Amino acid sequence: AEPLSPAVHKDIRAPRMIGTTEPMAGVDISLYALGWVRTMYHGHVLYTHAGGLDAAGAQIFWLPDVQSGAVAFANTAMTSNAAGEEVIFRLIDEKLGIPDSQRFAFGTK
Repeated sequence: AEPLSPAVHKDIRAPRMIGTTEPMAGVDISLYALGWVRTMYHGHVLYTHAGGLDAAGAQIFWLPDVQSGAVAFANTAMTSNAAGEEVIFRLIDEKLGIPDSQRFAFGTK
């Protein structure tokens, strides 16, 4: 048996509040669930979660409809999470076959 039931998996992704109200840099509005931020990226549902302390950072990205995800860990929160996000979006763009002209625009969000 799995550690969490399908009902729990569904519930932790259910939106609880609005995160952002305007699309920016290729990412749609975001909704916050229990630890997960849900958005759309080029027509694909994208869940993210970031965390960190002064000495450690983590970025988690998950695209359930294409059964893919990526996680980045590093030794700081702010700078490493930004670097991890850039690497992960490049991986996502490659996975989805997004043309260069439509890829995530860093520095514009």
